[in-house]
Amino acid sequence: MNIASRWFRFGFSAVLLGWTLASPVYADRIDDCAQRHLKRSHVPGISLAVVKSGKVIKAKGYGLANLEWNVPASAETVYQLASVTKQFTATAVMLLVEEGKVRLSDPISQHVNGLPAGWSNLTVRHLLSMTSGIKDYLNVVPPNVAREDFTYERIIGLVADLPLDFEPGERNQYSNSNYILLAMLIRSVSGKSYDGFLAERVWGTLGMTATQRDNPADVIPNRAGLYNWRSNKFENIQFLSPTLWNNGDGGLVSTVLDLAKWDAALYTNRILSSASLEQMWSPQKLNNGERSDYGFGWVTQELRGHRLIHHAGGRPGTATHIARFVDDQLTASPLTKMDPPVLTRSDPFG
Repeated sequence: MNIASRWFRFGFSAVLLGWTLASPVYADRIDDCAQRHLKRSHVPGISLAVVKSGKVIKAKGYGLANLEWNVPASAETVYQLASVTKQFTATAVMLLVEEGKVRLSDPISQHVNGLPAGWSNLTVRHLLSMTSGIKDYLNVVPPNVAREDFTYERIIGLVADLPLDFEPGERNQYSNSNYILLAMLIRSVSGKSYDGFLAERVWGTLGMTATQRDNPADVIPNRAGLYNWRSNKFENIQFLSPTLWNNGDGGLVSTVLDLAKWDAALYTNRILSSASLEQMWSPQKLNNGERSDYGFGWVTQELRGHRLIHHAGGRPGTATHIARFVDDQLTASPLTKMDPPVLTRSDPFG
Protein backbone atom coordinates (compact mmCIF):
# COMPACT_ATOMS: atom_id res chain seq x y z
CA MET A 1 0.00 0.00 0.00
CA ASN A 2 1.54 3.32 -1.01
CA ILE A 3 1.86 6.28 1.36
CA ALA A 4 -0.83 8.36 -0.32
CA SER A 5 -3.35 5.54 -0.18
CA ARG A 6 -2.49 4.74 3.44
CA TRP A 7 -3.13 8.39 4.33
CA PHE A 8 -6.42 8.32 2.48
CA ARG A 9 -7.62 5.19 4.23
CA PHE A 10 -6.61 6.07 7.77
CA GLY A 11 -5.63 9.74 7.77
CA PHE A 12 -9.12 11.17 8.09
CA SER A 13 -9.93 8.66 10.81
CA ALA A 14 -6.89 9.59 12.88
CA VAL A 15 -7.50 13.30 12.32
CA LEU A 16 -11.11 13.07 13.47
CA LEU A 17 -10.24 11.08 16.54
CA GLY A 18 -7.57 13.57 17.57
CA TRP A 19 -9.60 16.70 16.92
CA THR A 20 -13.11 15.43 17.87
CA LEU A 21 -14.69 18.17 15.76
CA ALA A 22 -15.41 20.29 18.80
CA SER A 23 -15.34 23.61 16.93
CA PRO A 24 -15.45 25.00 13.36
CA VAL A 25 -11.67 25.38 13.50
CA TYR A 26 -11.32 21.63 13.09
CA ALA A 27 -13.55 21.66 10.02
CA ASP A 28 -11.17 24.17 8.47
CA ARG A 29 -8.25 21.86 9.20
CA ILE A 30 -10.05 19.02 7.42
CA ASP A 31 -10.46 21.33 4.42
CA ASP A 32 -6.73 22.01 4.47
CA CYS A 33 -5.96 18.31 4.79
CA ALA A 34 -8.19 17.41 1.83
CA GLN A 35 -6.72 20.14 -0.36
CA ARG A 36 -3.18 18.96 0.41
CA HIS A 37 -4.16 15.43 -0.54
CA LEU A 38 -5.54 16.57 -3.89
CA LYS A 39 -2.24 18.21 -4.75
CA ARG A 40 0.29 15.72 -3.48
CA SER A 41 -1.51 12.55 -4.63
CA HIS A 42 -2.77 13.76 -8.02
CA VAL A 43 -6.39 13.11 -7.09
CA PRO A 44 -8.93 14.96 -9.23
CA GLY A 45 -11.72 15.02 -6.66
CA ILE A 46 -12.77 14.02 -3.15
CA SER A 47 -16.12 14.11 -1.38
CA LEU A 48 -16.43 13.45 2.34
CA ALA A 49 -18.98 13.41 5.10
CA VAL A 50 -18.37 13.57 8.83
CA VAL A 51 -21.21 12.31 11.01
CA LYS A 52 -21.48 12.68 14.78
CA SER A 53 -24.27 10.88 16.68
CA GLY A 54 -26.19 10.36 13.45
CA LYS A 55 -26.06 14.02 12.39
CA VAL A 56 -24.02 15.33 9.46
CA ILE A 57 -21.40 17.75 10.80
CA LYS A 58 -19.67 18.30 7.50
CA ALA A 59 -20.39 17.19 3.92
CA LYS A 60 -18.33 18.69 1.15
CA GLY A 61 -16.56 18.08 -2.14
CA TYR A 62 -13.08 19.14 -3.19
CA GLY A 63 -11.60 19.31 -6.66
CA LEU A 64 -13.47 18.07 -9.72
CA ALA A 65 -15.96 15.27 -10.32
CA ASN A 66 -15.52 15.52 -14.08
CA LEU A 67 -12.35 16.89 -15.61
CA GLU A 68 -13.64 17.19 -19.16
CA TRP A 69 -16.62 19.34 -18.15
CA ASN A 70 -14.85 21.04 -15.22
CA VAL A 71 -17.65 19.95 -12.84
CA PRO A 72 -16.81 20.47 -9.13
CA ALA A 73 -17.05 17.55 -6.71
CA SER A 74 -19.77 17.98 -4.10
CA ALA A 75 -21.58 16.07 -1.36
CA GLU A 76 -24.01 14.93 -4.09
CA THR A 77 -21.31 13.47 -6.36
CA VAL A 78 -21.95 9.77 -7.05
CA TYR A 79 -18.90 7.50 -6.69
CA GLN A 80 -18.32 3.82 -7.22
CA LEU A 81 -18.05 2.25 -3.75
CA ALA A 82 -15.86 -0.69 -4.78
CA SER A 83 -15.49 -3.03 -1.78
CA VAL A 84 -17.48 -0.80 0.57
CA THR A 85 -20.26 -2.67 -1.26
CA LYS A 86 -19.48 -5.76 0.83
CA GLN A 87 -21.14 -4.42 3.97
CA PHE A 88 -24.43 -4.15 2.05
CA THR A 89 -24.05 -7.70 0.75
CA ALA A 90 -23.43 -8.93 4.30
CA THR A 91 -26.45 -6.96 5.51
CA ALA A 92 -28.68 -8.61 2.91
CA VAL A 93 -27.48 -12.05 4.03
CA MET A 94 -28.15 -11.21 7.68
CA LEU A 95 -31.67 -10.07 6.81
CA LEU A 96 -32.26 -13.54 5.39
CA VAL A 97 -30.71 -15.06 8.51
CA GLU A 98 -33.08 -13.07 10.74
CA GLU A 99 -36.01 -14.31 8.68
CA GLY A 100 -34.92 -17.91 9.23
CA LYS A 101 -34.32 -18.52 5.51
CA VAL A 102 -30.56 -18.96 5.92
CA ARG A 103 -28.33 -20.13 8.75
CA LEU A 104 -24.71 -19.11 9.11
CA SER A 105 -23.81 -22.78 9.46
CA ASP A 106 -25.51 -23.72 6.17
CA PRO A 107 -23.25 -25.08 3.44
CA ILE A 108 -23.30 -22.61 0.56
CA SER A 109 -24.15 -25.53 -1.74
CA GLN A 110 -27.49 -25.74 0.05
CA HIS A 111 -28.47 -22.43 -1.51
CA VAL A 112 -26.38 -22.22 -4.70
CA ASN A 113 -26.44 -25.02 -7.27
CA GLY A 114 -23.61 -26.33 -9.40
CA LEU A 115 -20.71 -25.79 -7.00
CA PRO A 116 -17.69 -28.14 -6.83
CA ALA A 117 -17.92 -31.16 -4.55
CA GLY A 118 -14.75 -29.94 -2.81
CA TRP A 119 -16.66 -26.93 -1.53
CA SER A 120 -19.28 -29.02 0.27
CA ASN A 121 -18.05 -27.97 3.73
CA LEU A 122 -17.93 -24.24 2.94
CA THR A 123 -20.50 -22.42 5.04
CA VAL A 124 -22.19 -19.05 4.79
CA ARG A 125 -20.10 -17.94 7.78
CA HIS A 126 -16.86 -18.89 6.02
CA LEU A 127 -17.83 -16.69 3.06
CA LEU A 128 -18.93 -13.71 5.14
CA SER A 129 -15.77 -13.80 7.26
CA MET A 130 -13.29 -14.38 4.42
CA THR A 131 -12.18 -17.72 5.88
CA SER A 132 -13.26 -20.04 3.05
CA GLY A 133 -9.92 -20.57 1.32
CA ILE A 134 -11.45 -19.92 -2.12
CA LYS A 135 -9.06 -18.18 -4.48
CA ASP A 136 -9.80 -14.61 -5.52
CA TYR A 137 -11.10 -14.56 -9.08
CA LEU A 138 -9.37 -11.20 -9.69
CA ASN A 139 -6.04 -12.98 -9.36
CA VAL A 140 -6.83 -15.51 -12.09
CA VAL A 141 -9.05 -13.74 -14.64
CA PRO A 142 -7.13 -13.60 -17.93
CA PRO A 143 -6.38 -9.99 -18.99
CA ASN A 144 -7.57 -10.67 -22.53
CA VAL A 145 -11.13 -11.42 -21.36
CA ALA A 146 -11.49 -8.64 -18.78
CA ARG A 147 -13.62 -6.66 -21.24
CA GLU A 148 -16.06 -9.48 -21.94
CA ASP A 149 -19.43 -9.98 -20.27
CA PHE A 150 -19.57 -12.17 -17.17
CA THR A 151 -22.32 -13.86 -15.22
CA TYR A 152 -22.02 -14.91 -11.59
CA GLU A 153 -21.56 -18.45 -12.78
CA ARG A 154 -18.79 -17.57 -15.22
CA ILE A 155 -16.87 -15.69 -12.52
CA ILE A 156 -17.11 -18.58 -10.05
CA GLY A 157 -16.07 -20.89 -12.88
CA LEU A 158 -12.71 -19.12 -12.94
CA VAL A 159 -11.85 -20.56 -9.50
CA ALA A 160 -14.13 -23.59 -9.22
CA ASP A 161 -11.51 -26.08 -10.43
CA LEU A 162 -8.67 -24.62 -8.37
CA PRO A 163 -7.74 -26.10 -4.99
CA LEU A 164 -8.59 -24.17 -1.85
CA ASP A 165 -5.68 -22.21 -0.40
CA PHE A 166 -6.40 -23.68 3.05
CA GLU A 167 -9.01 -25.63 4.94
CA PRO A 168 -12.14 -23.54 5.61
CA GLY A 169 -11.84 -21.67 8.90
CA GLU A 170 -8.07 -22.18 9.11
CA ARG A 171 -7.21 -18.53 8.52
CA ASN A 172 -8.49 -15.27 7.12
CA GLN A 173 -7.64 -14.40 3.52
CA TYR A 174 -9.38 -11.69 1.55
CA SER A 175 -11.09 -13.05 -1.55
CA ASN A 176 -13.72 -11.27 -3.62
CA SER A 177 -15.02 -14.67 -4.75
CA ASN A 178 -16.66 -15.12 -1.33
CA TYR A 179 -19.01 -12.20 -1.91
CA ILE A 180 -19.88 -13.28 -5.45
CA LEU A 181 -21.21 -16.49 -3.92
CA LEU A 182 -23.14 -14.52 -1.28
CA ALA A 183 -24.79 -12.41 -4.00
CA MET A 184 -25.81 -15.68 -5.68
CA LEU A 185 -27.26 -16.85 -2.36
CA ILE A 186 -29.28 -13.63 -1.99
CA ARG A 187 -30.68 -14.04 -5.49
CA SER A 188 -31.52 -17.71 -4.93
CA VAL A 189 -33.13 -17.40 -1.50
CA SER A 190 -34.98 -14.10 -1.96
CA GLY A 191 -36.15 -14.73 -5.53
CA LYS A 192 -35.08 -11.18 -6.37
CA SER A 193 -32.02 -9.71 -8.02
CA TYR A 194 -29.16 -8.81 -5.69
CA ASP A 195 -29.67 -5.06 -6.07
CA GLY A 196 -33.45 -5.39 -6.21
CA PHE A 197 -33.45 -7.00 -2.76
CA LEU A 198 -31.23 -4.25 -1.34
CA ALA A 199 -33.28 -1.49 -2.97
CA GLU A 200 -36.44 -2.85 -1.38
CA ARG A 201 -35.12 -3.75 2.06
CA VAL A 202 -32.35 -1.22 2.72
CA TRP A 203 -31.95 1.76 0.39
CA GLY A 204 -35.67 2.42 -0.02
CA THR A 205 -36.26 2.14 3.71
CA LEU A 206 -33.53 4.66 4.48
CA GLY A 207 -34.18 7.07 1.64
CA MET A 208 -30.81 6.36 0.03
CA THR A 209 -31.97 7.64 -3.34
CA ALA A 210 -28.50 7.88 -4.94
CA THR A 211 -27.45 4.32 -4.10
CA GLN A 212 -27.78 1.65 -6.76
CA ARG A 213 -25.88 -0.95 -8.70
CA ASP A 214 -23.53 0.68 -11.19
CA ASN A 215 -24.44 0.28 -14.82
CA PRO A 216 -22.70 2.31 -17.56
CA ALA A 217 -25.91 2.21 -19.62
CA ASP A 218 -27.93 3.97 -16.90
CA VAL A 219 -28.15 7.74 -16.76
CA ILE A 220 -27.02 8.40 -13.17
CA PRO A 221 -27.12 12.10 -12.24
CA ASN A 222 -23.90 13.47 -10.72
CA ARG A 223 -21.87 10.32 -11.45
CA ALA A 224 -18.14 11.05 -11.19
CA GLY A 225 -15.74 10.36 -14.01
CA LEU A 226 -12.99 7.79 -13.47
CA TYR A 227 -9.37 8.75 -14.03
CA ASN A 228 -5.85 7.50 -13.50
CA TRP A 229 -2.67 9.55 -13.19
CA ARG A 230 -0.23 8.35 -15.84
CA SER A 231 2.91 9.97 -17.30
CA ASN A 232 2.27 13.18 -15.34
CA LYS A 233 -1.28 13.64 -16.59
CA PHE A 234 -4.80 12.41 -15.96
CA GLU A 235 -6.25 9.78 -18.26
CA ASN A 236 -9.68 8.21 -18.48
CA ILE A 237 -9.52 4.66 -17.16
CA GLN A 238 -9.50 1.83 -19.67
CA PHE A 239 -12.79 0.05 -20.13
CA LEU A 240 -13.31 -2.99 -17.93
CA SER A 241 -16.51 -4.97 -18.16
CA PRO A 242 -18.87 -3.83 -15.39
CA THR A 243 -20.20 -7.38 -15.26
CA LEU A 244 -16.83 -8.44 -13.87
CA TRP A 245 -16.82 -5.89 -11.03
CA ASN A 246 -20.45 -5.44 -10.05
CA ASN A 247 -21.48 -8.68 -8.41
CA GLY A 248 -21.81 -8.30 -4.65
CA ASP A 249 -18.10 -7.92 -4.04
CA GLY A 250 -18.22 -4.39 -5.47
CA GLY A 251 -20.27 -2.46 -7.97
CA LEU A 252 -22.56 -0.16 -6.00
CA VAL A 253 -22.51 3.60 -6.44
CA SER A 254 -23.49 6.12 -3.78
CA THR A 255 -22.84 9.52 -2.25
CA VAL A 256 -21.41 10.58 1.08
CA LEU A 257 -24.85 11.89 2.04
CA ASP A 258 -26.41 8.46 1.44
CA LEU A 259 -23.62 6.85 3.47
CA ALA A 260 -24.45 9.29 6.28
CA LYS A 261 -28.04 7.97 6.27
CA TRP A 262 -26.65 4.44 6.31
CA ASP A 263 -24.37 5.25 9.25
CA ALA A 264 -27.21 6.79 11.27
CA ALA A 265 -29.38 3.71 10.70
CA LEU A 266 -26.65 1.43 12.03
CA TYR A 267 -27.15 2.95 15.50
CA THR A 268 -30.77 1.78 15.40
CA ASN A 269 -32.70 -1.41 14.61
CA ARG A 270 -34.28 -0.02 11.45
CA ILE A 271 -32.58 -2.58 9.21
CA LEU A 272 -31.02 -5.24 11.44
CA SER A 273 -31.25 -6.10 15.12
CA SER A 274 -28.47 -5.07 17.49
CA ALA A 275 -27.53 -8.72 17.88
CA SER A 276 -27.02 -9.14 14.13
CA LEU A 277 -25.00 -5.94 13.86
CA GLU A 278 -22.74 -6.94 16.73
CA GLN A 279 -22.13 -10.28 15.06
CA MET A 280 -21.13 -8.49 11.84
CA TRP A 281 -18.76 -6.22 13.78
CA SER A 282 -17.12 -8.93 15.89
CA PRO A 283 -13.81 -10.70 15.21
CA GLN A 284 -14.38 -14.23 13.94
CA LYS A 285 -12.89 -17.29 15.63
CA LEU A 286 -10.62 -19.46 13.50
CA ASN A 287 -10.26 -23.23 13.79
CA ASN A 288 -7.29 -22.89 16.17
CA GLY A 289 -9.17 -20.55 18.50
CA GLU A 290 -7.41 -17.40 17.33
CA ARG A 291 -9.45 -14.49 16.08
CA SER A 292 -9.49 -12.70 12.73
CA ASP A 293 -10.14 -8.96 12.57
CA TYR A 294 -12.57 -9.39 9.67
CA GLY A 295 -16.22 -9.62 10.69
CA PHE A 296 -18.99 -9.81 8.10
CA GLY A 297 -18.26 -7.14 5.48
CA TRP A 298 -16.46 -4.99 8.04
CA VAL A 299 -12.94 -4.86 9.48
CA THR A 300 -12.84 -4.64 13.28
CA GLN A 301 -9.90 -2.87 14.89
CA GLU A 302 -8.86 -0.36 17.55
CA LEU A 303 -7.24 3.00 16.91
CA ARG A 304 -5.67 4.72 19.92
CA GLY A 305 -7.93 2.78 22.25
CA HIS A 306 -11.11 3.53 20.33
CA ARG A 307 -13.18 0.83 18.66
CA LEU A 308 -13.07 1.22 14.88
CA ILE A 309 -15.40 -0.56 12.42
CA HIS A 310 -14.39 0.17 8.86
CA HIS A 311 -13.91 -0.99 5.30
CA ALA A 312 -12.18 0.44 2.27
CA GLY A 313 -12.34 -0.32 -1.40
CA GLY A 314 -10.44 0.25 -4.58
CA ARG A 315 -10.84 -0.34 -8.30
CA PRO A 316 -9.42 1.52 -11.30
CA GLY A 317 -10.26 5.18 -10.79
CA THR A 318 -11.83 4.83 -7.34
CA ALA A 319 -10.73 4.62 -3.70
CA THR A 320 -13.26 4.60 -0.88
CA HIS A 321 -13.45 4.26 2.88
CA ILE A 322 -16.05 4.35 5.63
CA ALA A 323 -14.63 4.52 9.16
CA ARG A 324 -16.95 4.33 12.17
CA PHE A 325 -15.81 4.94 15.75
CA VAL A 326 -18.95 3.27 17.06
CA ASP A 327 -18.45 3.98 20.77
CA ASP A 328 -17.83 7.65 19.99
CA GLN A 329 -20.60 7.71 17.35
CA LEU A 330 -18.17 9.44 14.99
CA THR A 331 -17.92 8.48 11.31
CA ALA A 332 -15.93 9.62 8.30
CA SER A 333 -16.79 8.62 4.73
CA PRO A 334 -14.26 9.92 2.21
CA LEU A 335 -14.86 8.90 -1.41
CA THR A 336 -12.39 9.81 -4.09
CA LYS A 337 -11.35 9.30 -7.69
CA MET A 338 -7.85 7.91 -7.63
CA ASP A 339 -5.99 4.88 -8.88
CA PRO A 340 -5.87 2.53 -5.85
CA PRO A 341 -2.75 0.61 -4.93
CA VAL A 342 -2.12 -2.94 -6.02
CA LEU A 343 -3.35 -4.98 -3.05
CA THR A 344 -2.31 -8.38 -1.89
CA ARG A 345 -5.26 -10.63 -1.32
CA SER A 346 -4.50 -10.83 2.38
CA ASP A 347 -5.24 -7.10 2.53
CA PRO A 348 -8.78 -6.64 3.93
CA PHE A 349 -9.50 -3.50 1.97
CA GLY A 350 -9.72 -4.10 -1.76
